[in-house]
Amino acid sequence: MSLAPPRLDKRTHGSPVGGRDPWLIAALLAPLALLFFLIGERIGEPVADDYDYLHHLLLTGSWSWFDGCGATLYWRPLARQAYYATLAPWMLDHPRLVAFAQIGCLCLAAALIYRSFRSALGPMAAFAVSTAPWMMESSRLLIAWPSCFQDVGALLFVSLAMHEAVAARLWSFLGAGLAALLCKEVAVIPLVTLMACPAIQLGGGRRRIWMLPVALLSAAWVAVYVWVYARAALELPGAGGTPLSSMA
Repeated sequence: MSLAPPRLDKRTHGSPVGGRDPWLIAALLAPLALLFFLIGERIGEPVADDYDYLHHLLLTGSWSWFDGCGATLYWRPLARQAYYATLAPWMLDHPRLVAFAQIGCLCLAAALIYRSFRSALGPMAAFAVSTAPWMMESSRLLIAWPSCFQDVGALLFVSLAMHEAVAARLWSFLGAGLAALLCKEVAVIPLVTLMACPAIQLGGGRRRIWMLPVALLSAAWVAVYVWVYARAALELPGAGGTPLSSMA
């Protein structure tokens, strides 16, 4: 009789043989259920804040990474300057392509969340976690409204950061975290708390080592953010009679 400890079967919580995982495919496709709530809607068309960004980028001729991109609140260069400069022609001529691009990002985020939790929770529980955000009818706005890429992008890059942390890849984790911060400020919360996620098995020593570059990245982002606020004369939310509807 062998006294060696039993070896875990990776097919239980790891990748299935041959890389075929029906739960991963299901997680990848789950966000498509949001399209049900958008039947008959004119998705992807610019409205409200979208026109501020488009006007600034297409008509003013003043390009800078370090301003509000036509808005007086927030500095979100990936979700504004980069996103609108890339997709402006689609928003005006083929808005449905914008909606399809955003739902594609959601599908990718769902797959990354699933892969992050699969080893720790097993396929069924990981699928449940990865599909939770798409169970809310209000999530349809993430597809329908181009301005919501600030939320879609933050979710996508936080999901990628988690995926890279689970794989113990520090530099790609930091890169994804920075991209999330440049989409929306709220991404700083999951970024600084990811080390507490039970799916990330770094060990006590390595976990503490990772916390230092995360803190440095967050501090550097805050410093640049404050500088941009001063340089571009941006306003604080609610200051000067700013309507609450524009504080999203």
